Amino acid sequence: MIYSHKKAIAKPVIAIIAIIIIIAVVAAAAYILFKPAPERNYFKIGVILELTGELSRGGYTCKRGYDLWAKVVNDKGGIVIDGKPYKVELVYYDAKSDPAEGAKAAEKAIADGVDFLFGPYSSAVCLGTIPVIDKHGVPYFCGSPESHLIPEKKSPWTFQFLVTTKETPIPLIEFISKLPVKTVAIIGADDAFSKSLAESFKAECEKKGLQVVFYEIYPVGSADLSPLITKIKALNPDVFINAGHPSNHVIAMRNSKEL
Repeated sequence: MIYSHKKAIAKPVIAIIAIIIIIAVVAAAAYILFKPAPERNYFKIGVILELTGELSRGGYTCKRGYDLWAKVVNDKGGIVIDGKPYKVELVYYDAKSDPAEGAKAAEKAIADGVDFLFGPYSSAVCLGTIPVIDKHGVPYFCGSPESHLIPEKKSPWTFQFLVTTKETPIPLIEFISKLPVKTVAIIGADDAFSKSLAESFKAECEKKGLQVVFYEIYPVGSADLSPLITKIKALNPDVFINAGHPSNHVIAMRNSKEL
């Protein structure tokens, strides 16, 4: 069986590395282009994160990375623009693991006068906030979300750093296709990231001539996947792929062991 939980836990860390490398240049350029210089000597950055709810584990992983970035930048004197250093202040807003709540959080952050925004852990919350971002014209840096639906929104204010869910499965399925594997079962949670990823896994499998013998999207928040796994077990596929977040993989692995 193949589970992507290791990747899901690691992707916020990868995202933060990308942000650390480019944020000073991107944030400064975006600020100069889109807003006048502030009277204060620091950047006020709103951070939309899933601090409560089902995705809070991923949200707090991102928070640790954002906090580390802010400490490193401030310890080095801040972001320098035209010879003047600007330190950074992070202000967190809870998206509550819900796209609608994420949109409310973005509205609140913008009303509070943030200079720009850092995005959430999940693709679902990111997609839910983009209309607010575009309405107000605030730069929005999203280091963790991967859904290929994000670039399809063509938001001029949203910057996505990672490869999308269309590209993520390619190397894995390329590797699997070279093994003595013929059949694959795929399930995924019904959220923007997981569903996009499941769809891409299915498309890549079919492209490589692998037979997808089972494919199903299960509801967000499902606490028991044993009915699906029972069906998959009966089909005895060579490979079982679960597209989802860490909590989804924990449940799938537990149910698999029980069966």
